[in-house]
Amino acid sequence: AGLSSNGGSLDTVIFRQRAEEERANNQEQLLNTIAAKEDARQKKERESHDADAAVDVLLSSLDIVYTEAASLMAEMAIALMLTLLRRLPILTHHLKEGRWRSFDLLGHEMAGKTLGLVGFGRVARLVARRALAFEMVVLASSPGLTDEVAAAAGVRRVELPTLLVESDVVSLHAALTDATRGMIDAAALARMRPS
Repeated sequence: AGLSSNGGSLDTVIFRQRAEEERANNQEQLLNTIAAKEDARQKKERESHDADAAVDVLLSSLDIVYTEAASLMAEMAIALMLTLLRRLPILTHHLKEGRWRSFDLLGHEMAGKTLGLVGFGRVARLVARRALAFEMVVLASSPGLTDEVAAAAGVRRVELPTLLVESDVVSLHAALTDATRGMIDAAALARMRPS
């Protein structure tokens, strides 16, 4: 074996160079592995953040849609009340027959009438707000409703039998479950005011 300039054998020098190259390659591979893992972690974090942001946007969108739907349902409930209290179907029929001066068919004002809300969720609260604008008295019956929450909404909390006896109009806003199925039957309607 030949000698190198520093006194070691040529084989030793070559061995050292190869060891240095292998160590450098191993370090480069290790750094690449660490970098790849860090990139994957950052990507996962970005994706997670993106997913969280997407969920936030979706929930906000659903809340907007639900709020708009709740508002629509509340307005439809008020429209139905007006239709019935003002006897609009009968009045429309008379108008088509040319009997447009039938003042006795104009029905009843909403002001001063008592509205009973069965259930007091989002839609019912919106109905209450609109009914109060029509100067109606609003009663509410709902299992979890407290006097404080009812008072804050401008309504009076009562039990269902009291609501039926005192209401001119009843609007149902309870979810249909086994417990609520049939809660408003002919006997319940018979307890209501004749108005």
